[in-house]
Amino acid sequence: MLGVYYVMPLSLLTMNFTLLLNLFFLLLLGMLLGLVLLSLNIEHLLEFILVELFLFWEKVAVKQVVLKNLIAHRQRNRKTTIMYALALGFIIFIMVSYSSVLDSVSYQKQASLGTLVKVKPSFSLYYFFVVKIFLSIFLICFCIYYIIC
Repeated sequence: MLGVYYVMPLSLLTMNFTLLLNLFFLLLLGMLLGLVLLSLNIEHLLEFILVELFLFWEKVAVKQVVLKNLIAHRQRNRKTTIMYALALGFIIFIMVSYSSVLDSVSYQKQASLGTLVKVKPSFSLYYFFVVKIFLSIFLICFCIYYIIC
């Protein structure tokens, strides 16, 4: 909260964009942590669905034993779930950030060096010119035919 109301205006007023980007990075990490913690609310439902999905051929007693085992080890499973979700989310976040930085560097290099530019008319513009030329030829032929006859 302090970051949004104090650090963000400070970084904009002092033109300290490094501080601003670090603030955005921390906000995104906080959102990732919050979503992981919110996902813990549906952990039991997902466990039940996965047991029903993967053990549909087993007897009811086996499913009950597996569900009771999951309930008995819920605390340990919760820690594993948090660790796995944070690790996976952080890896995805870093990959997206890395891809964004690579694209930014590529665009910056293209802007500084310049690139070849090919200008092609869009299909609608091309179609407009073809129709205009066709109508012009048709009108000329019609005028010539009208003058001759």
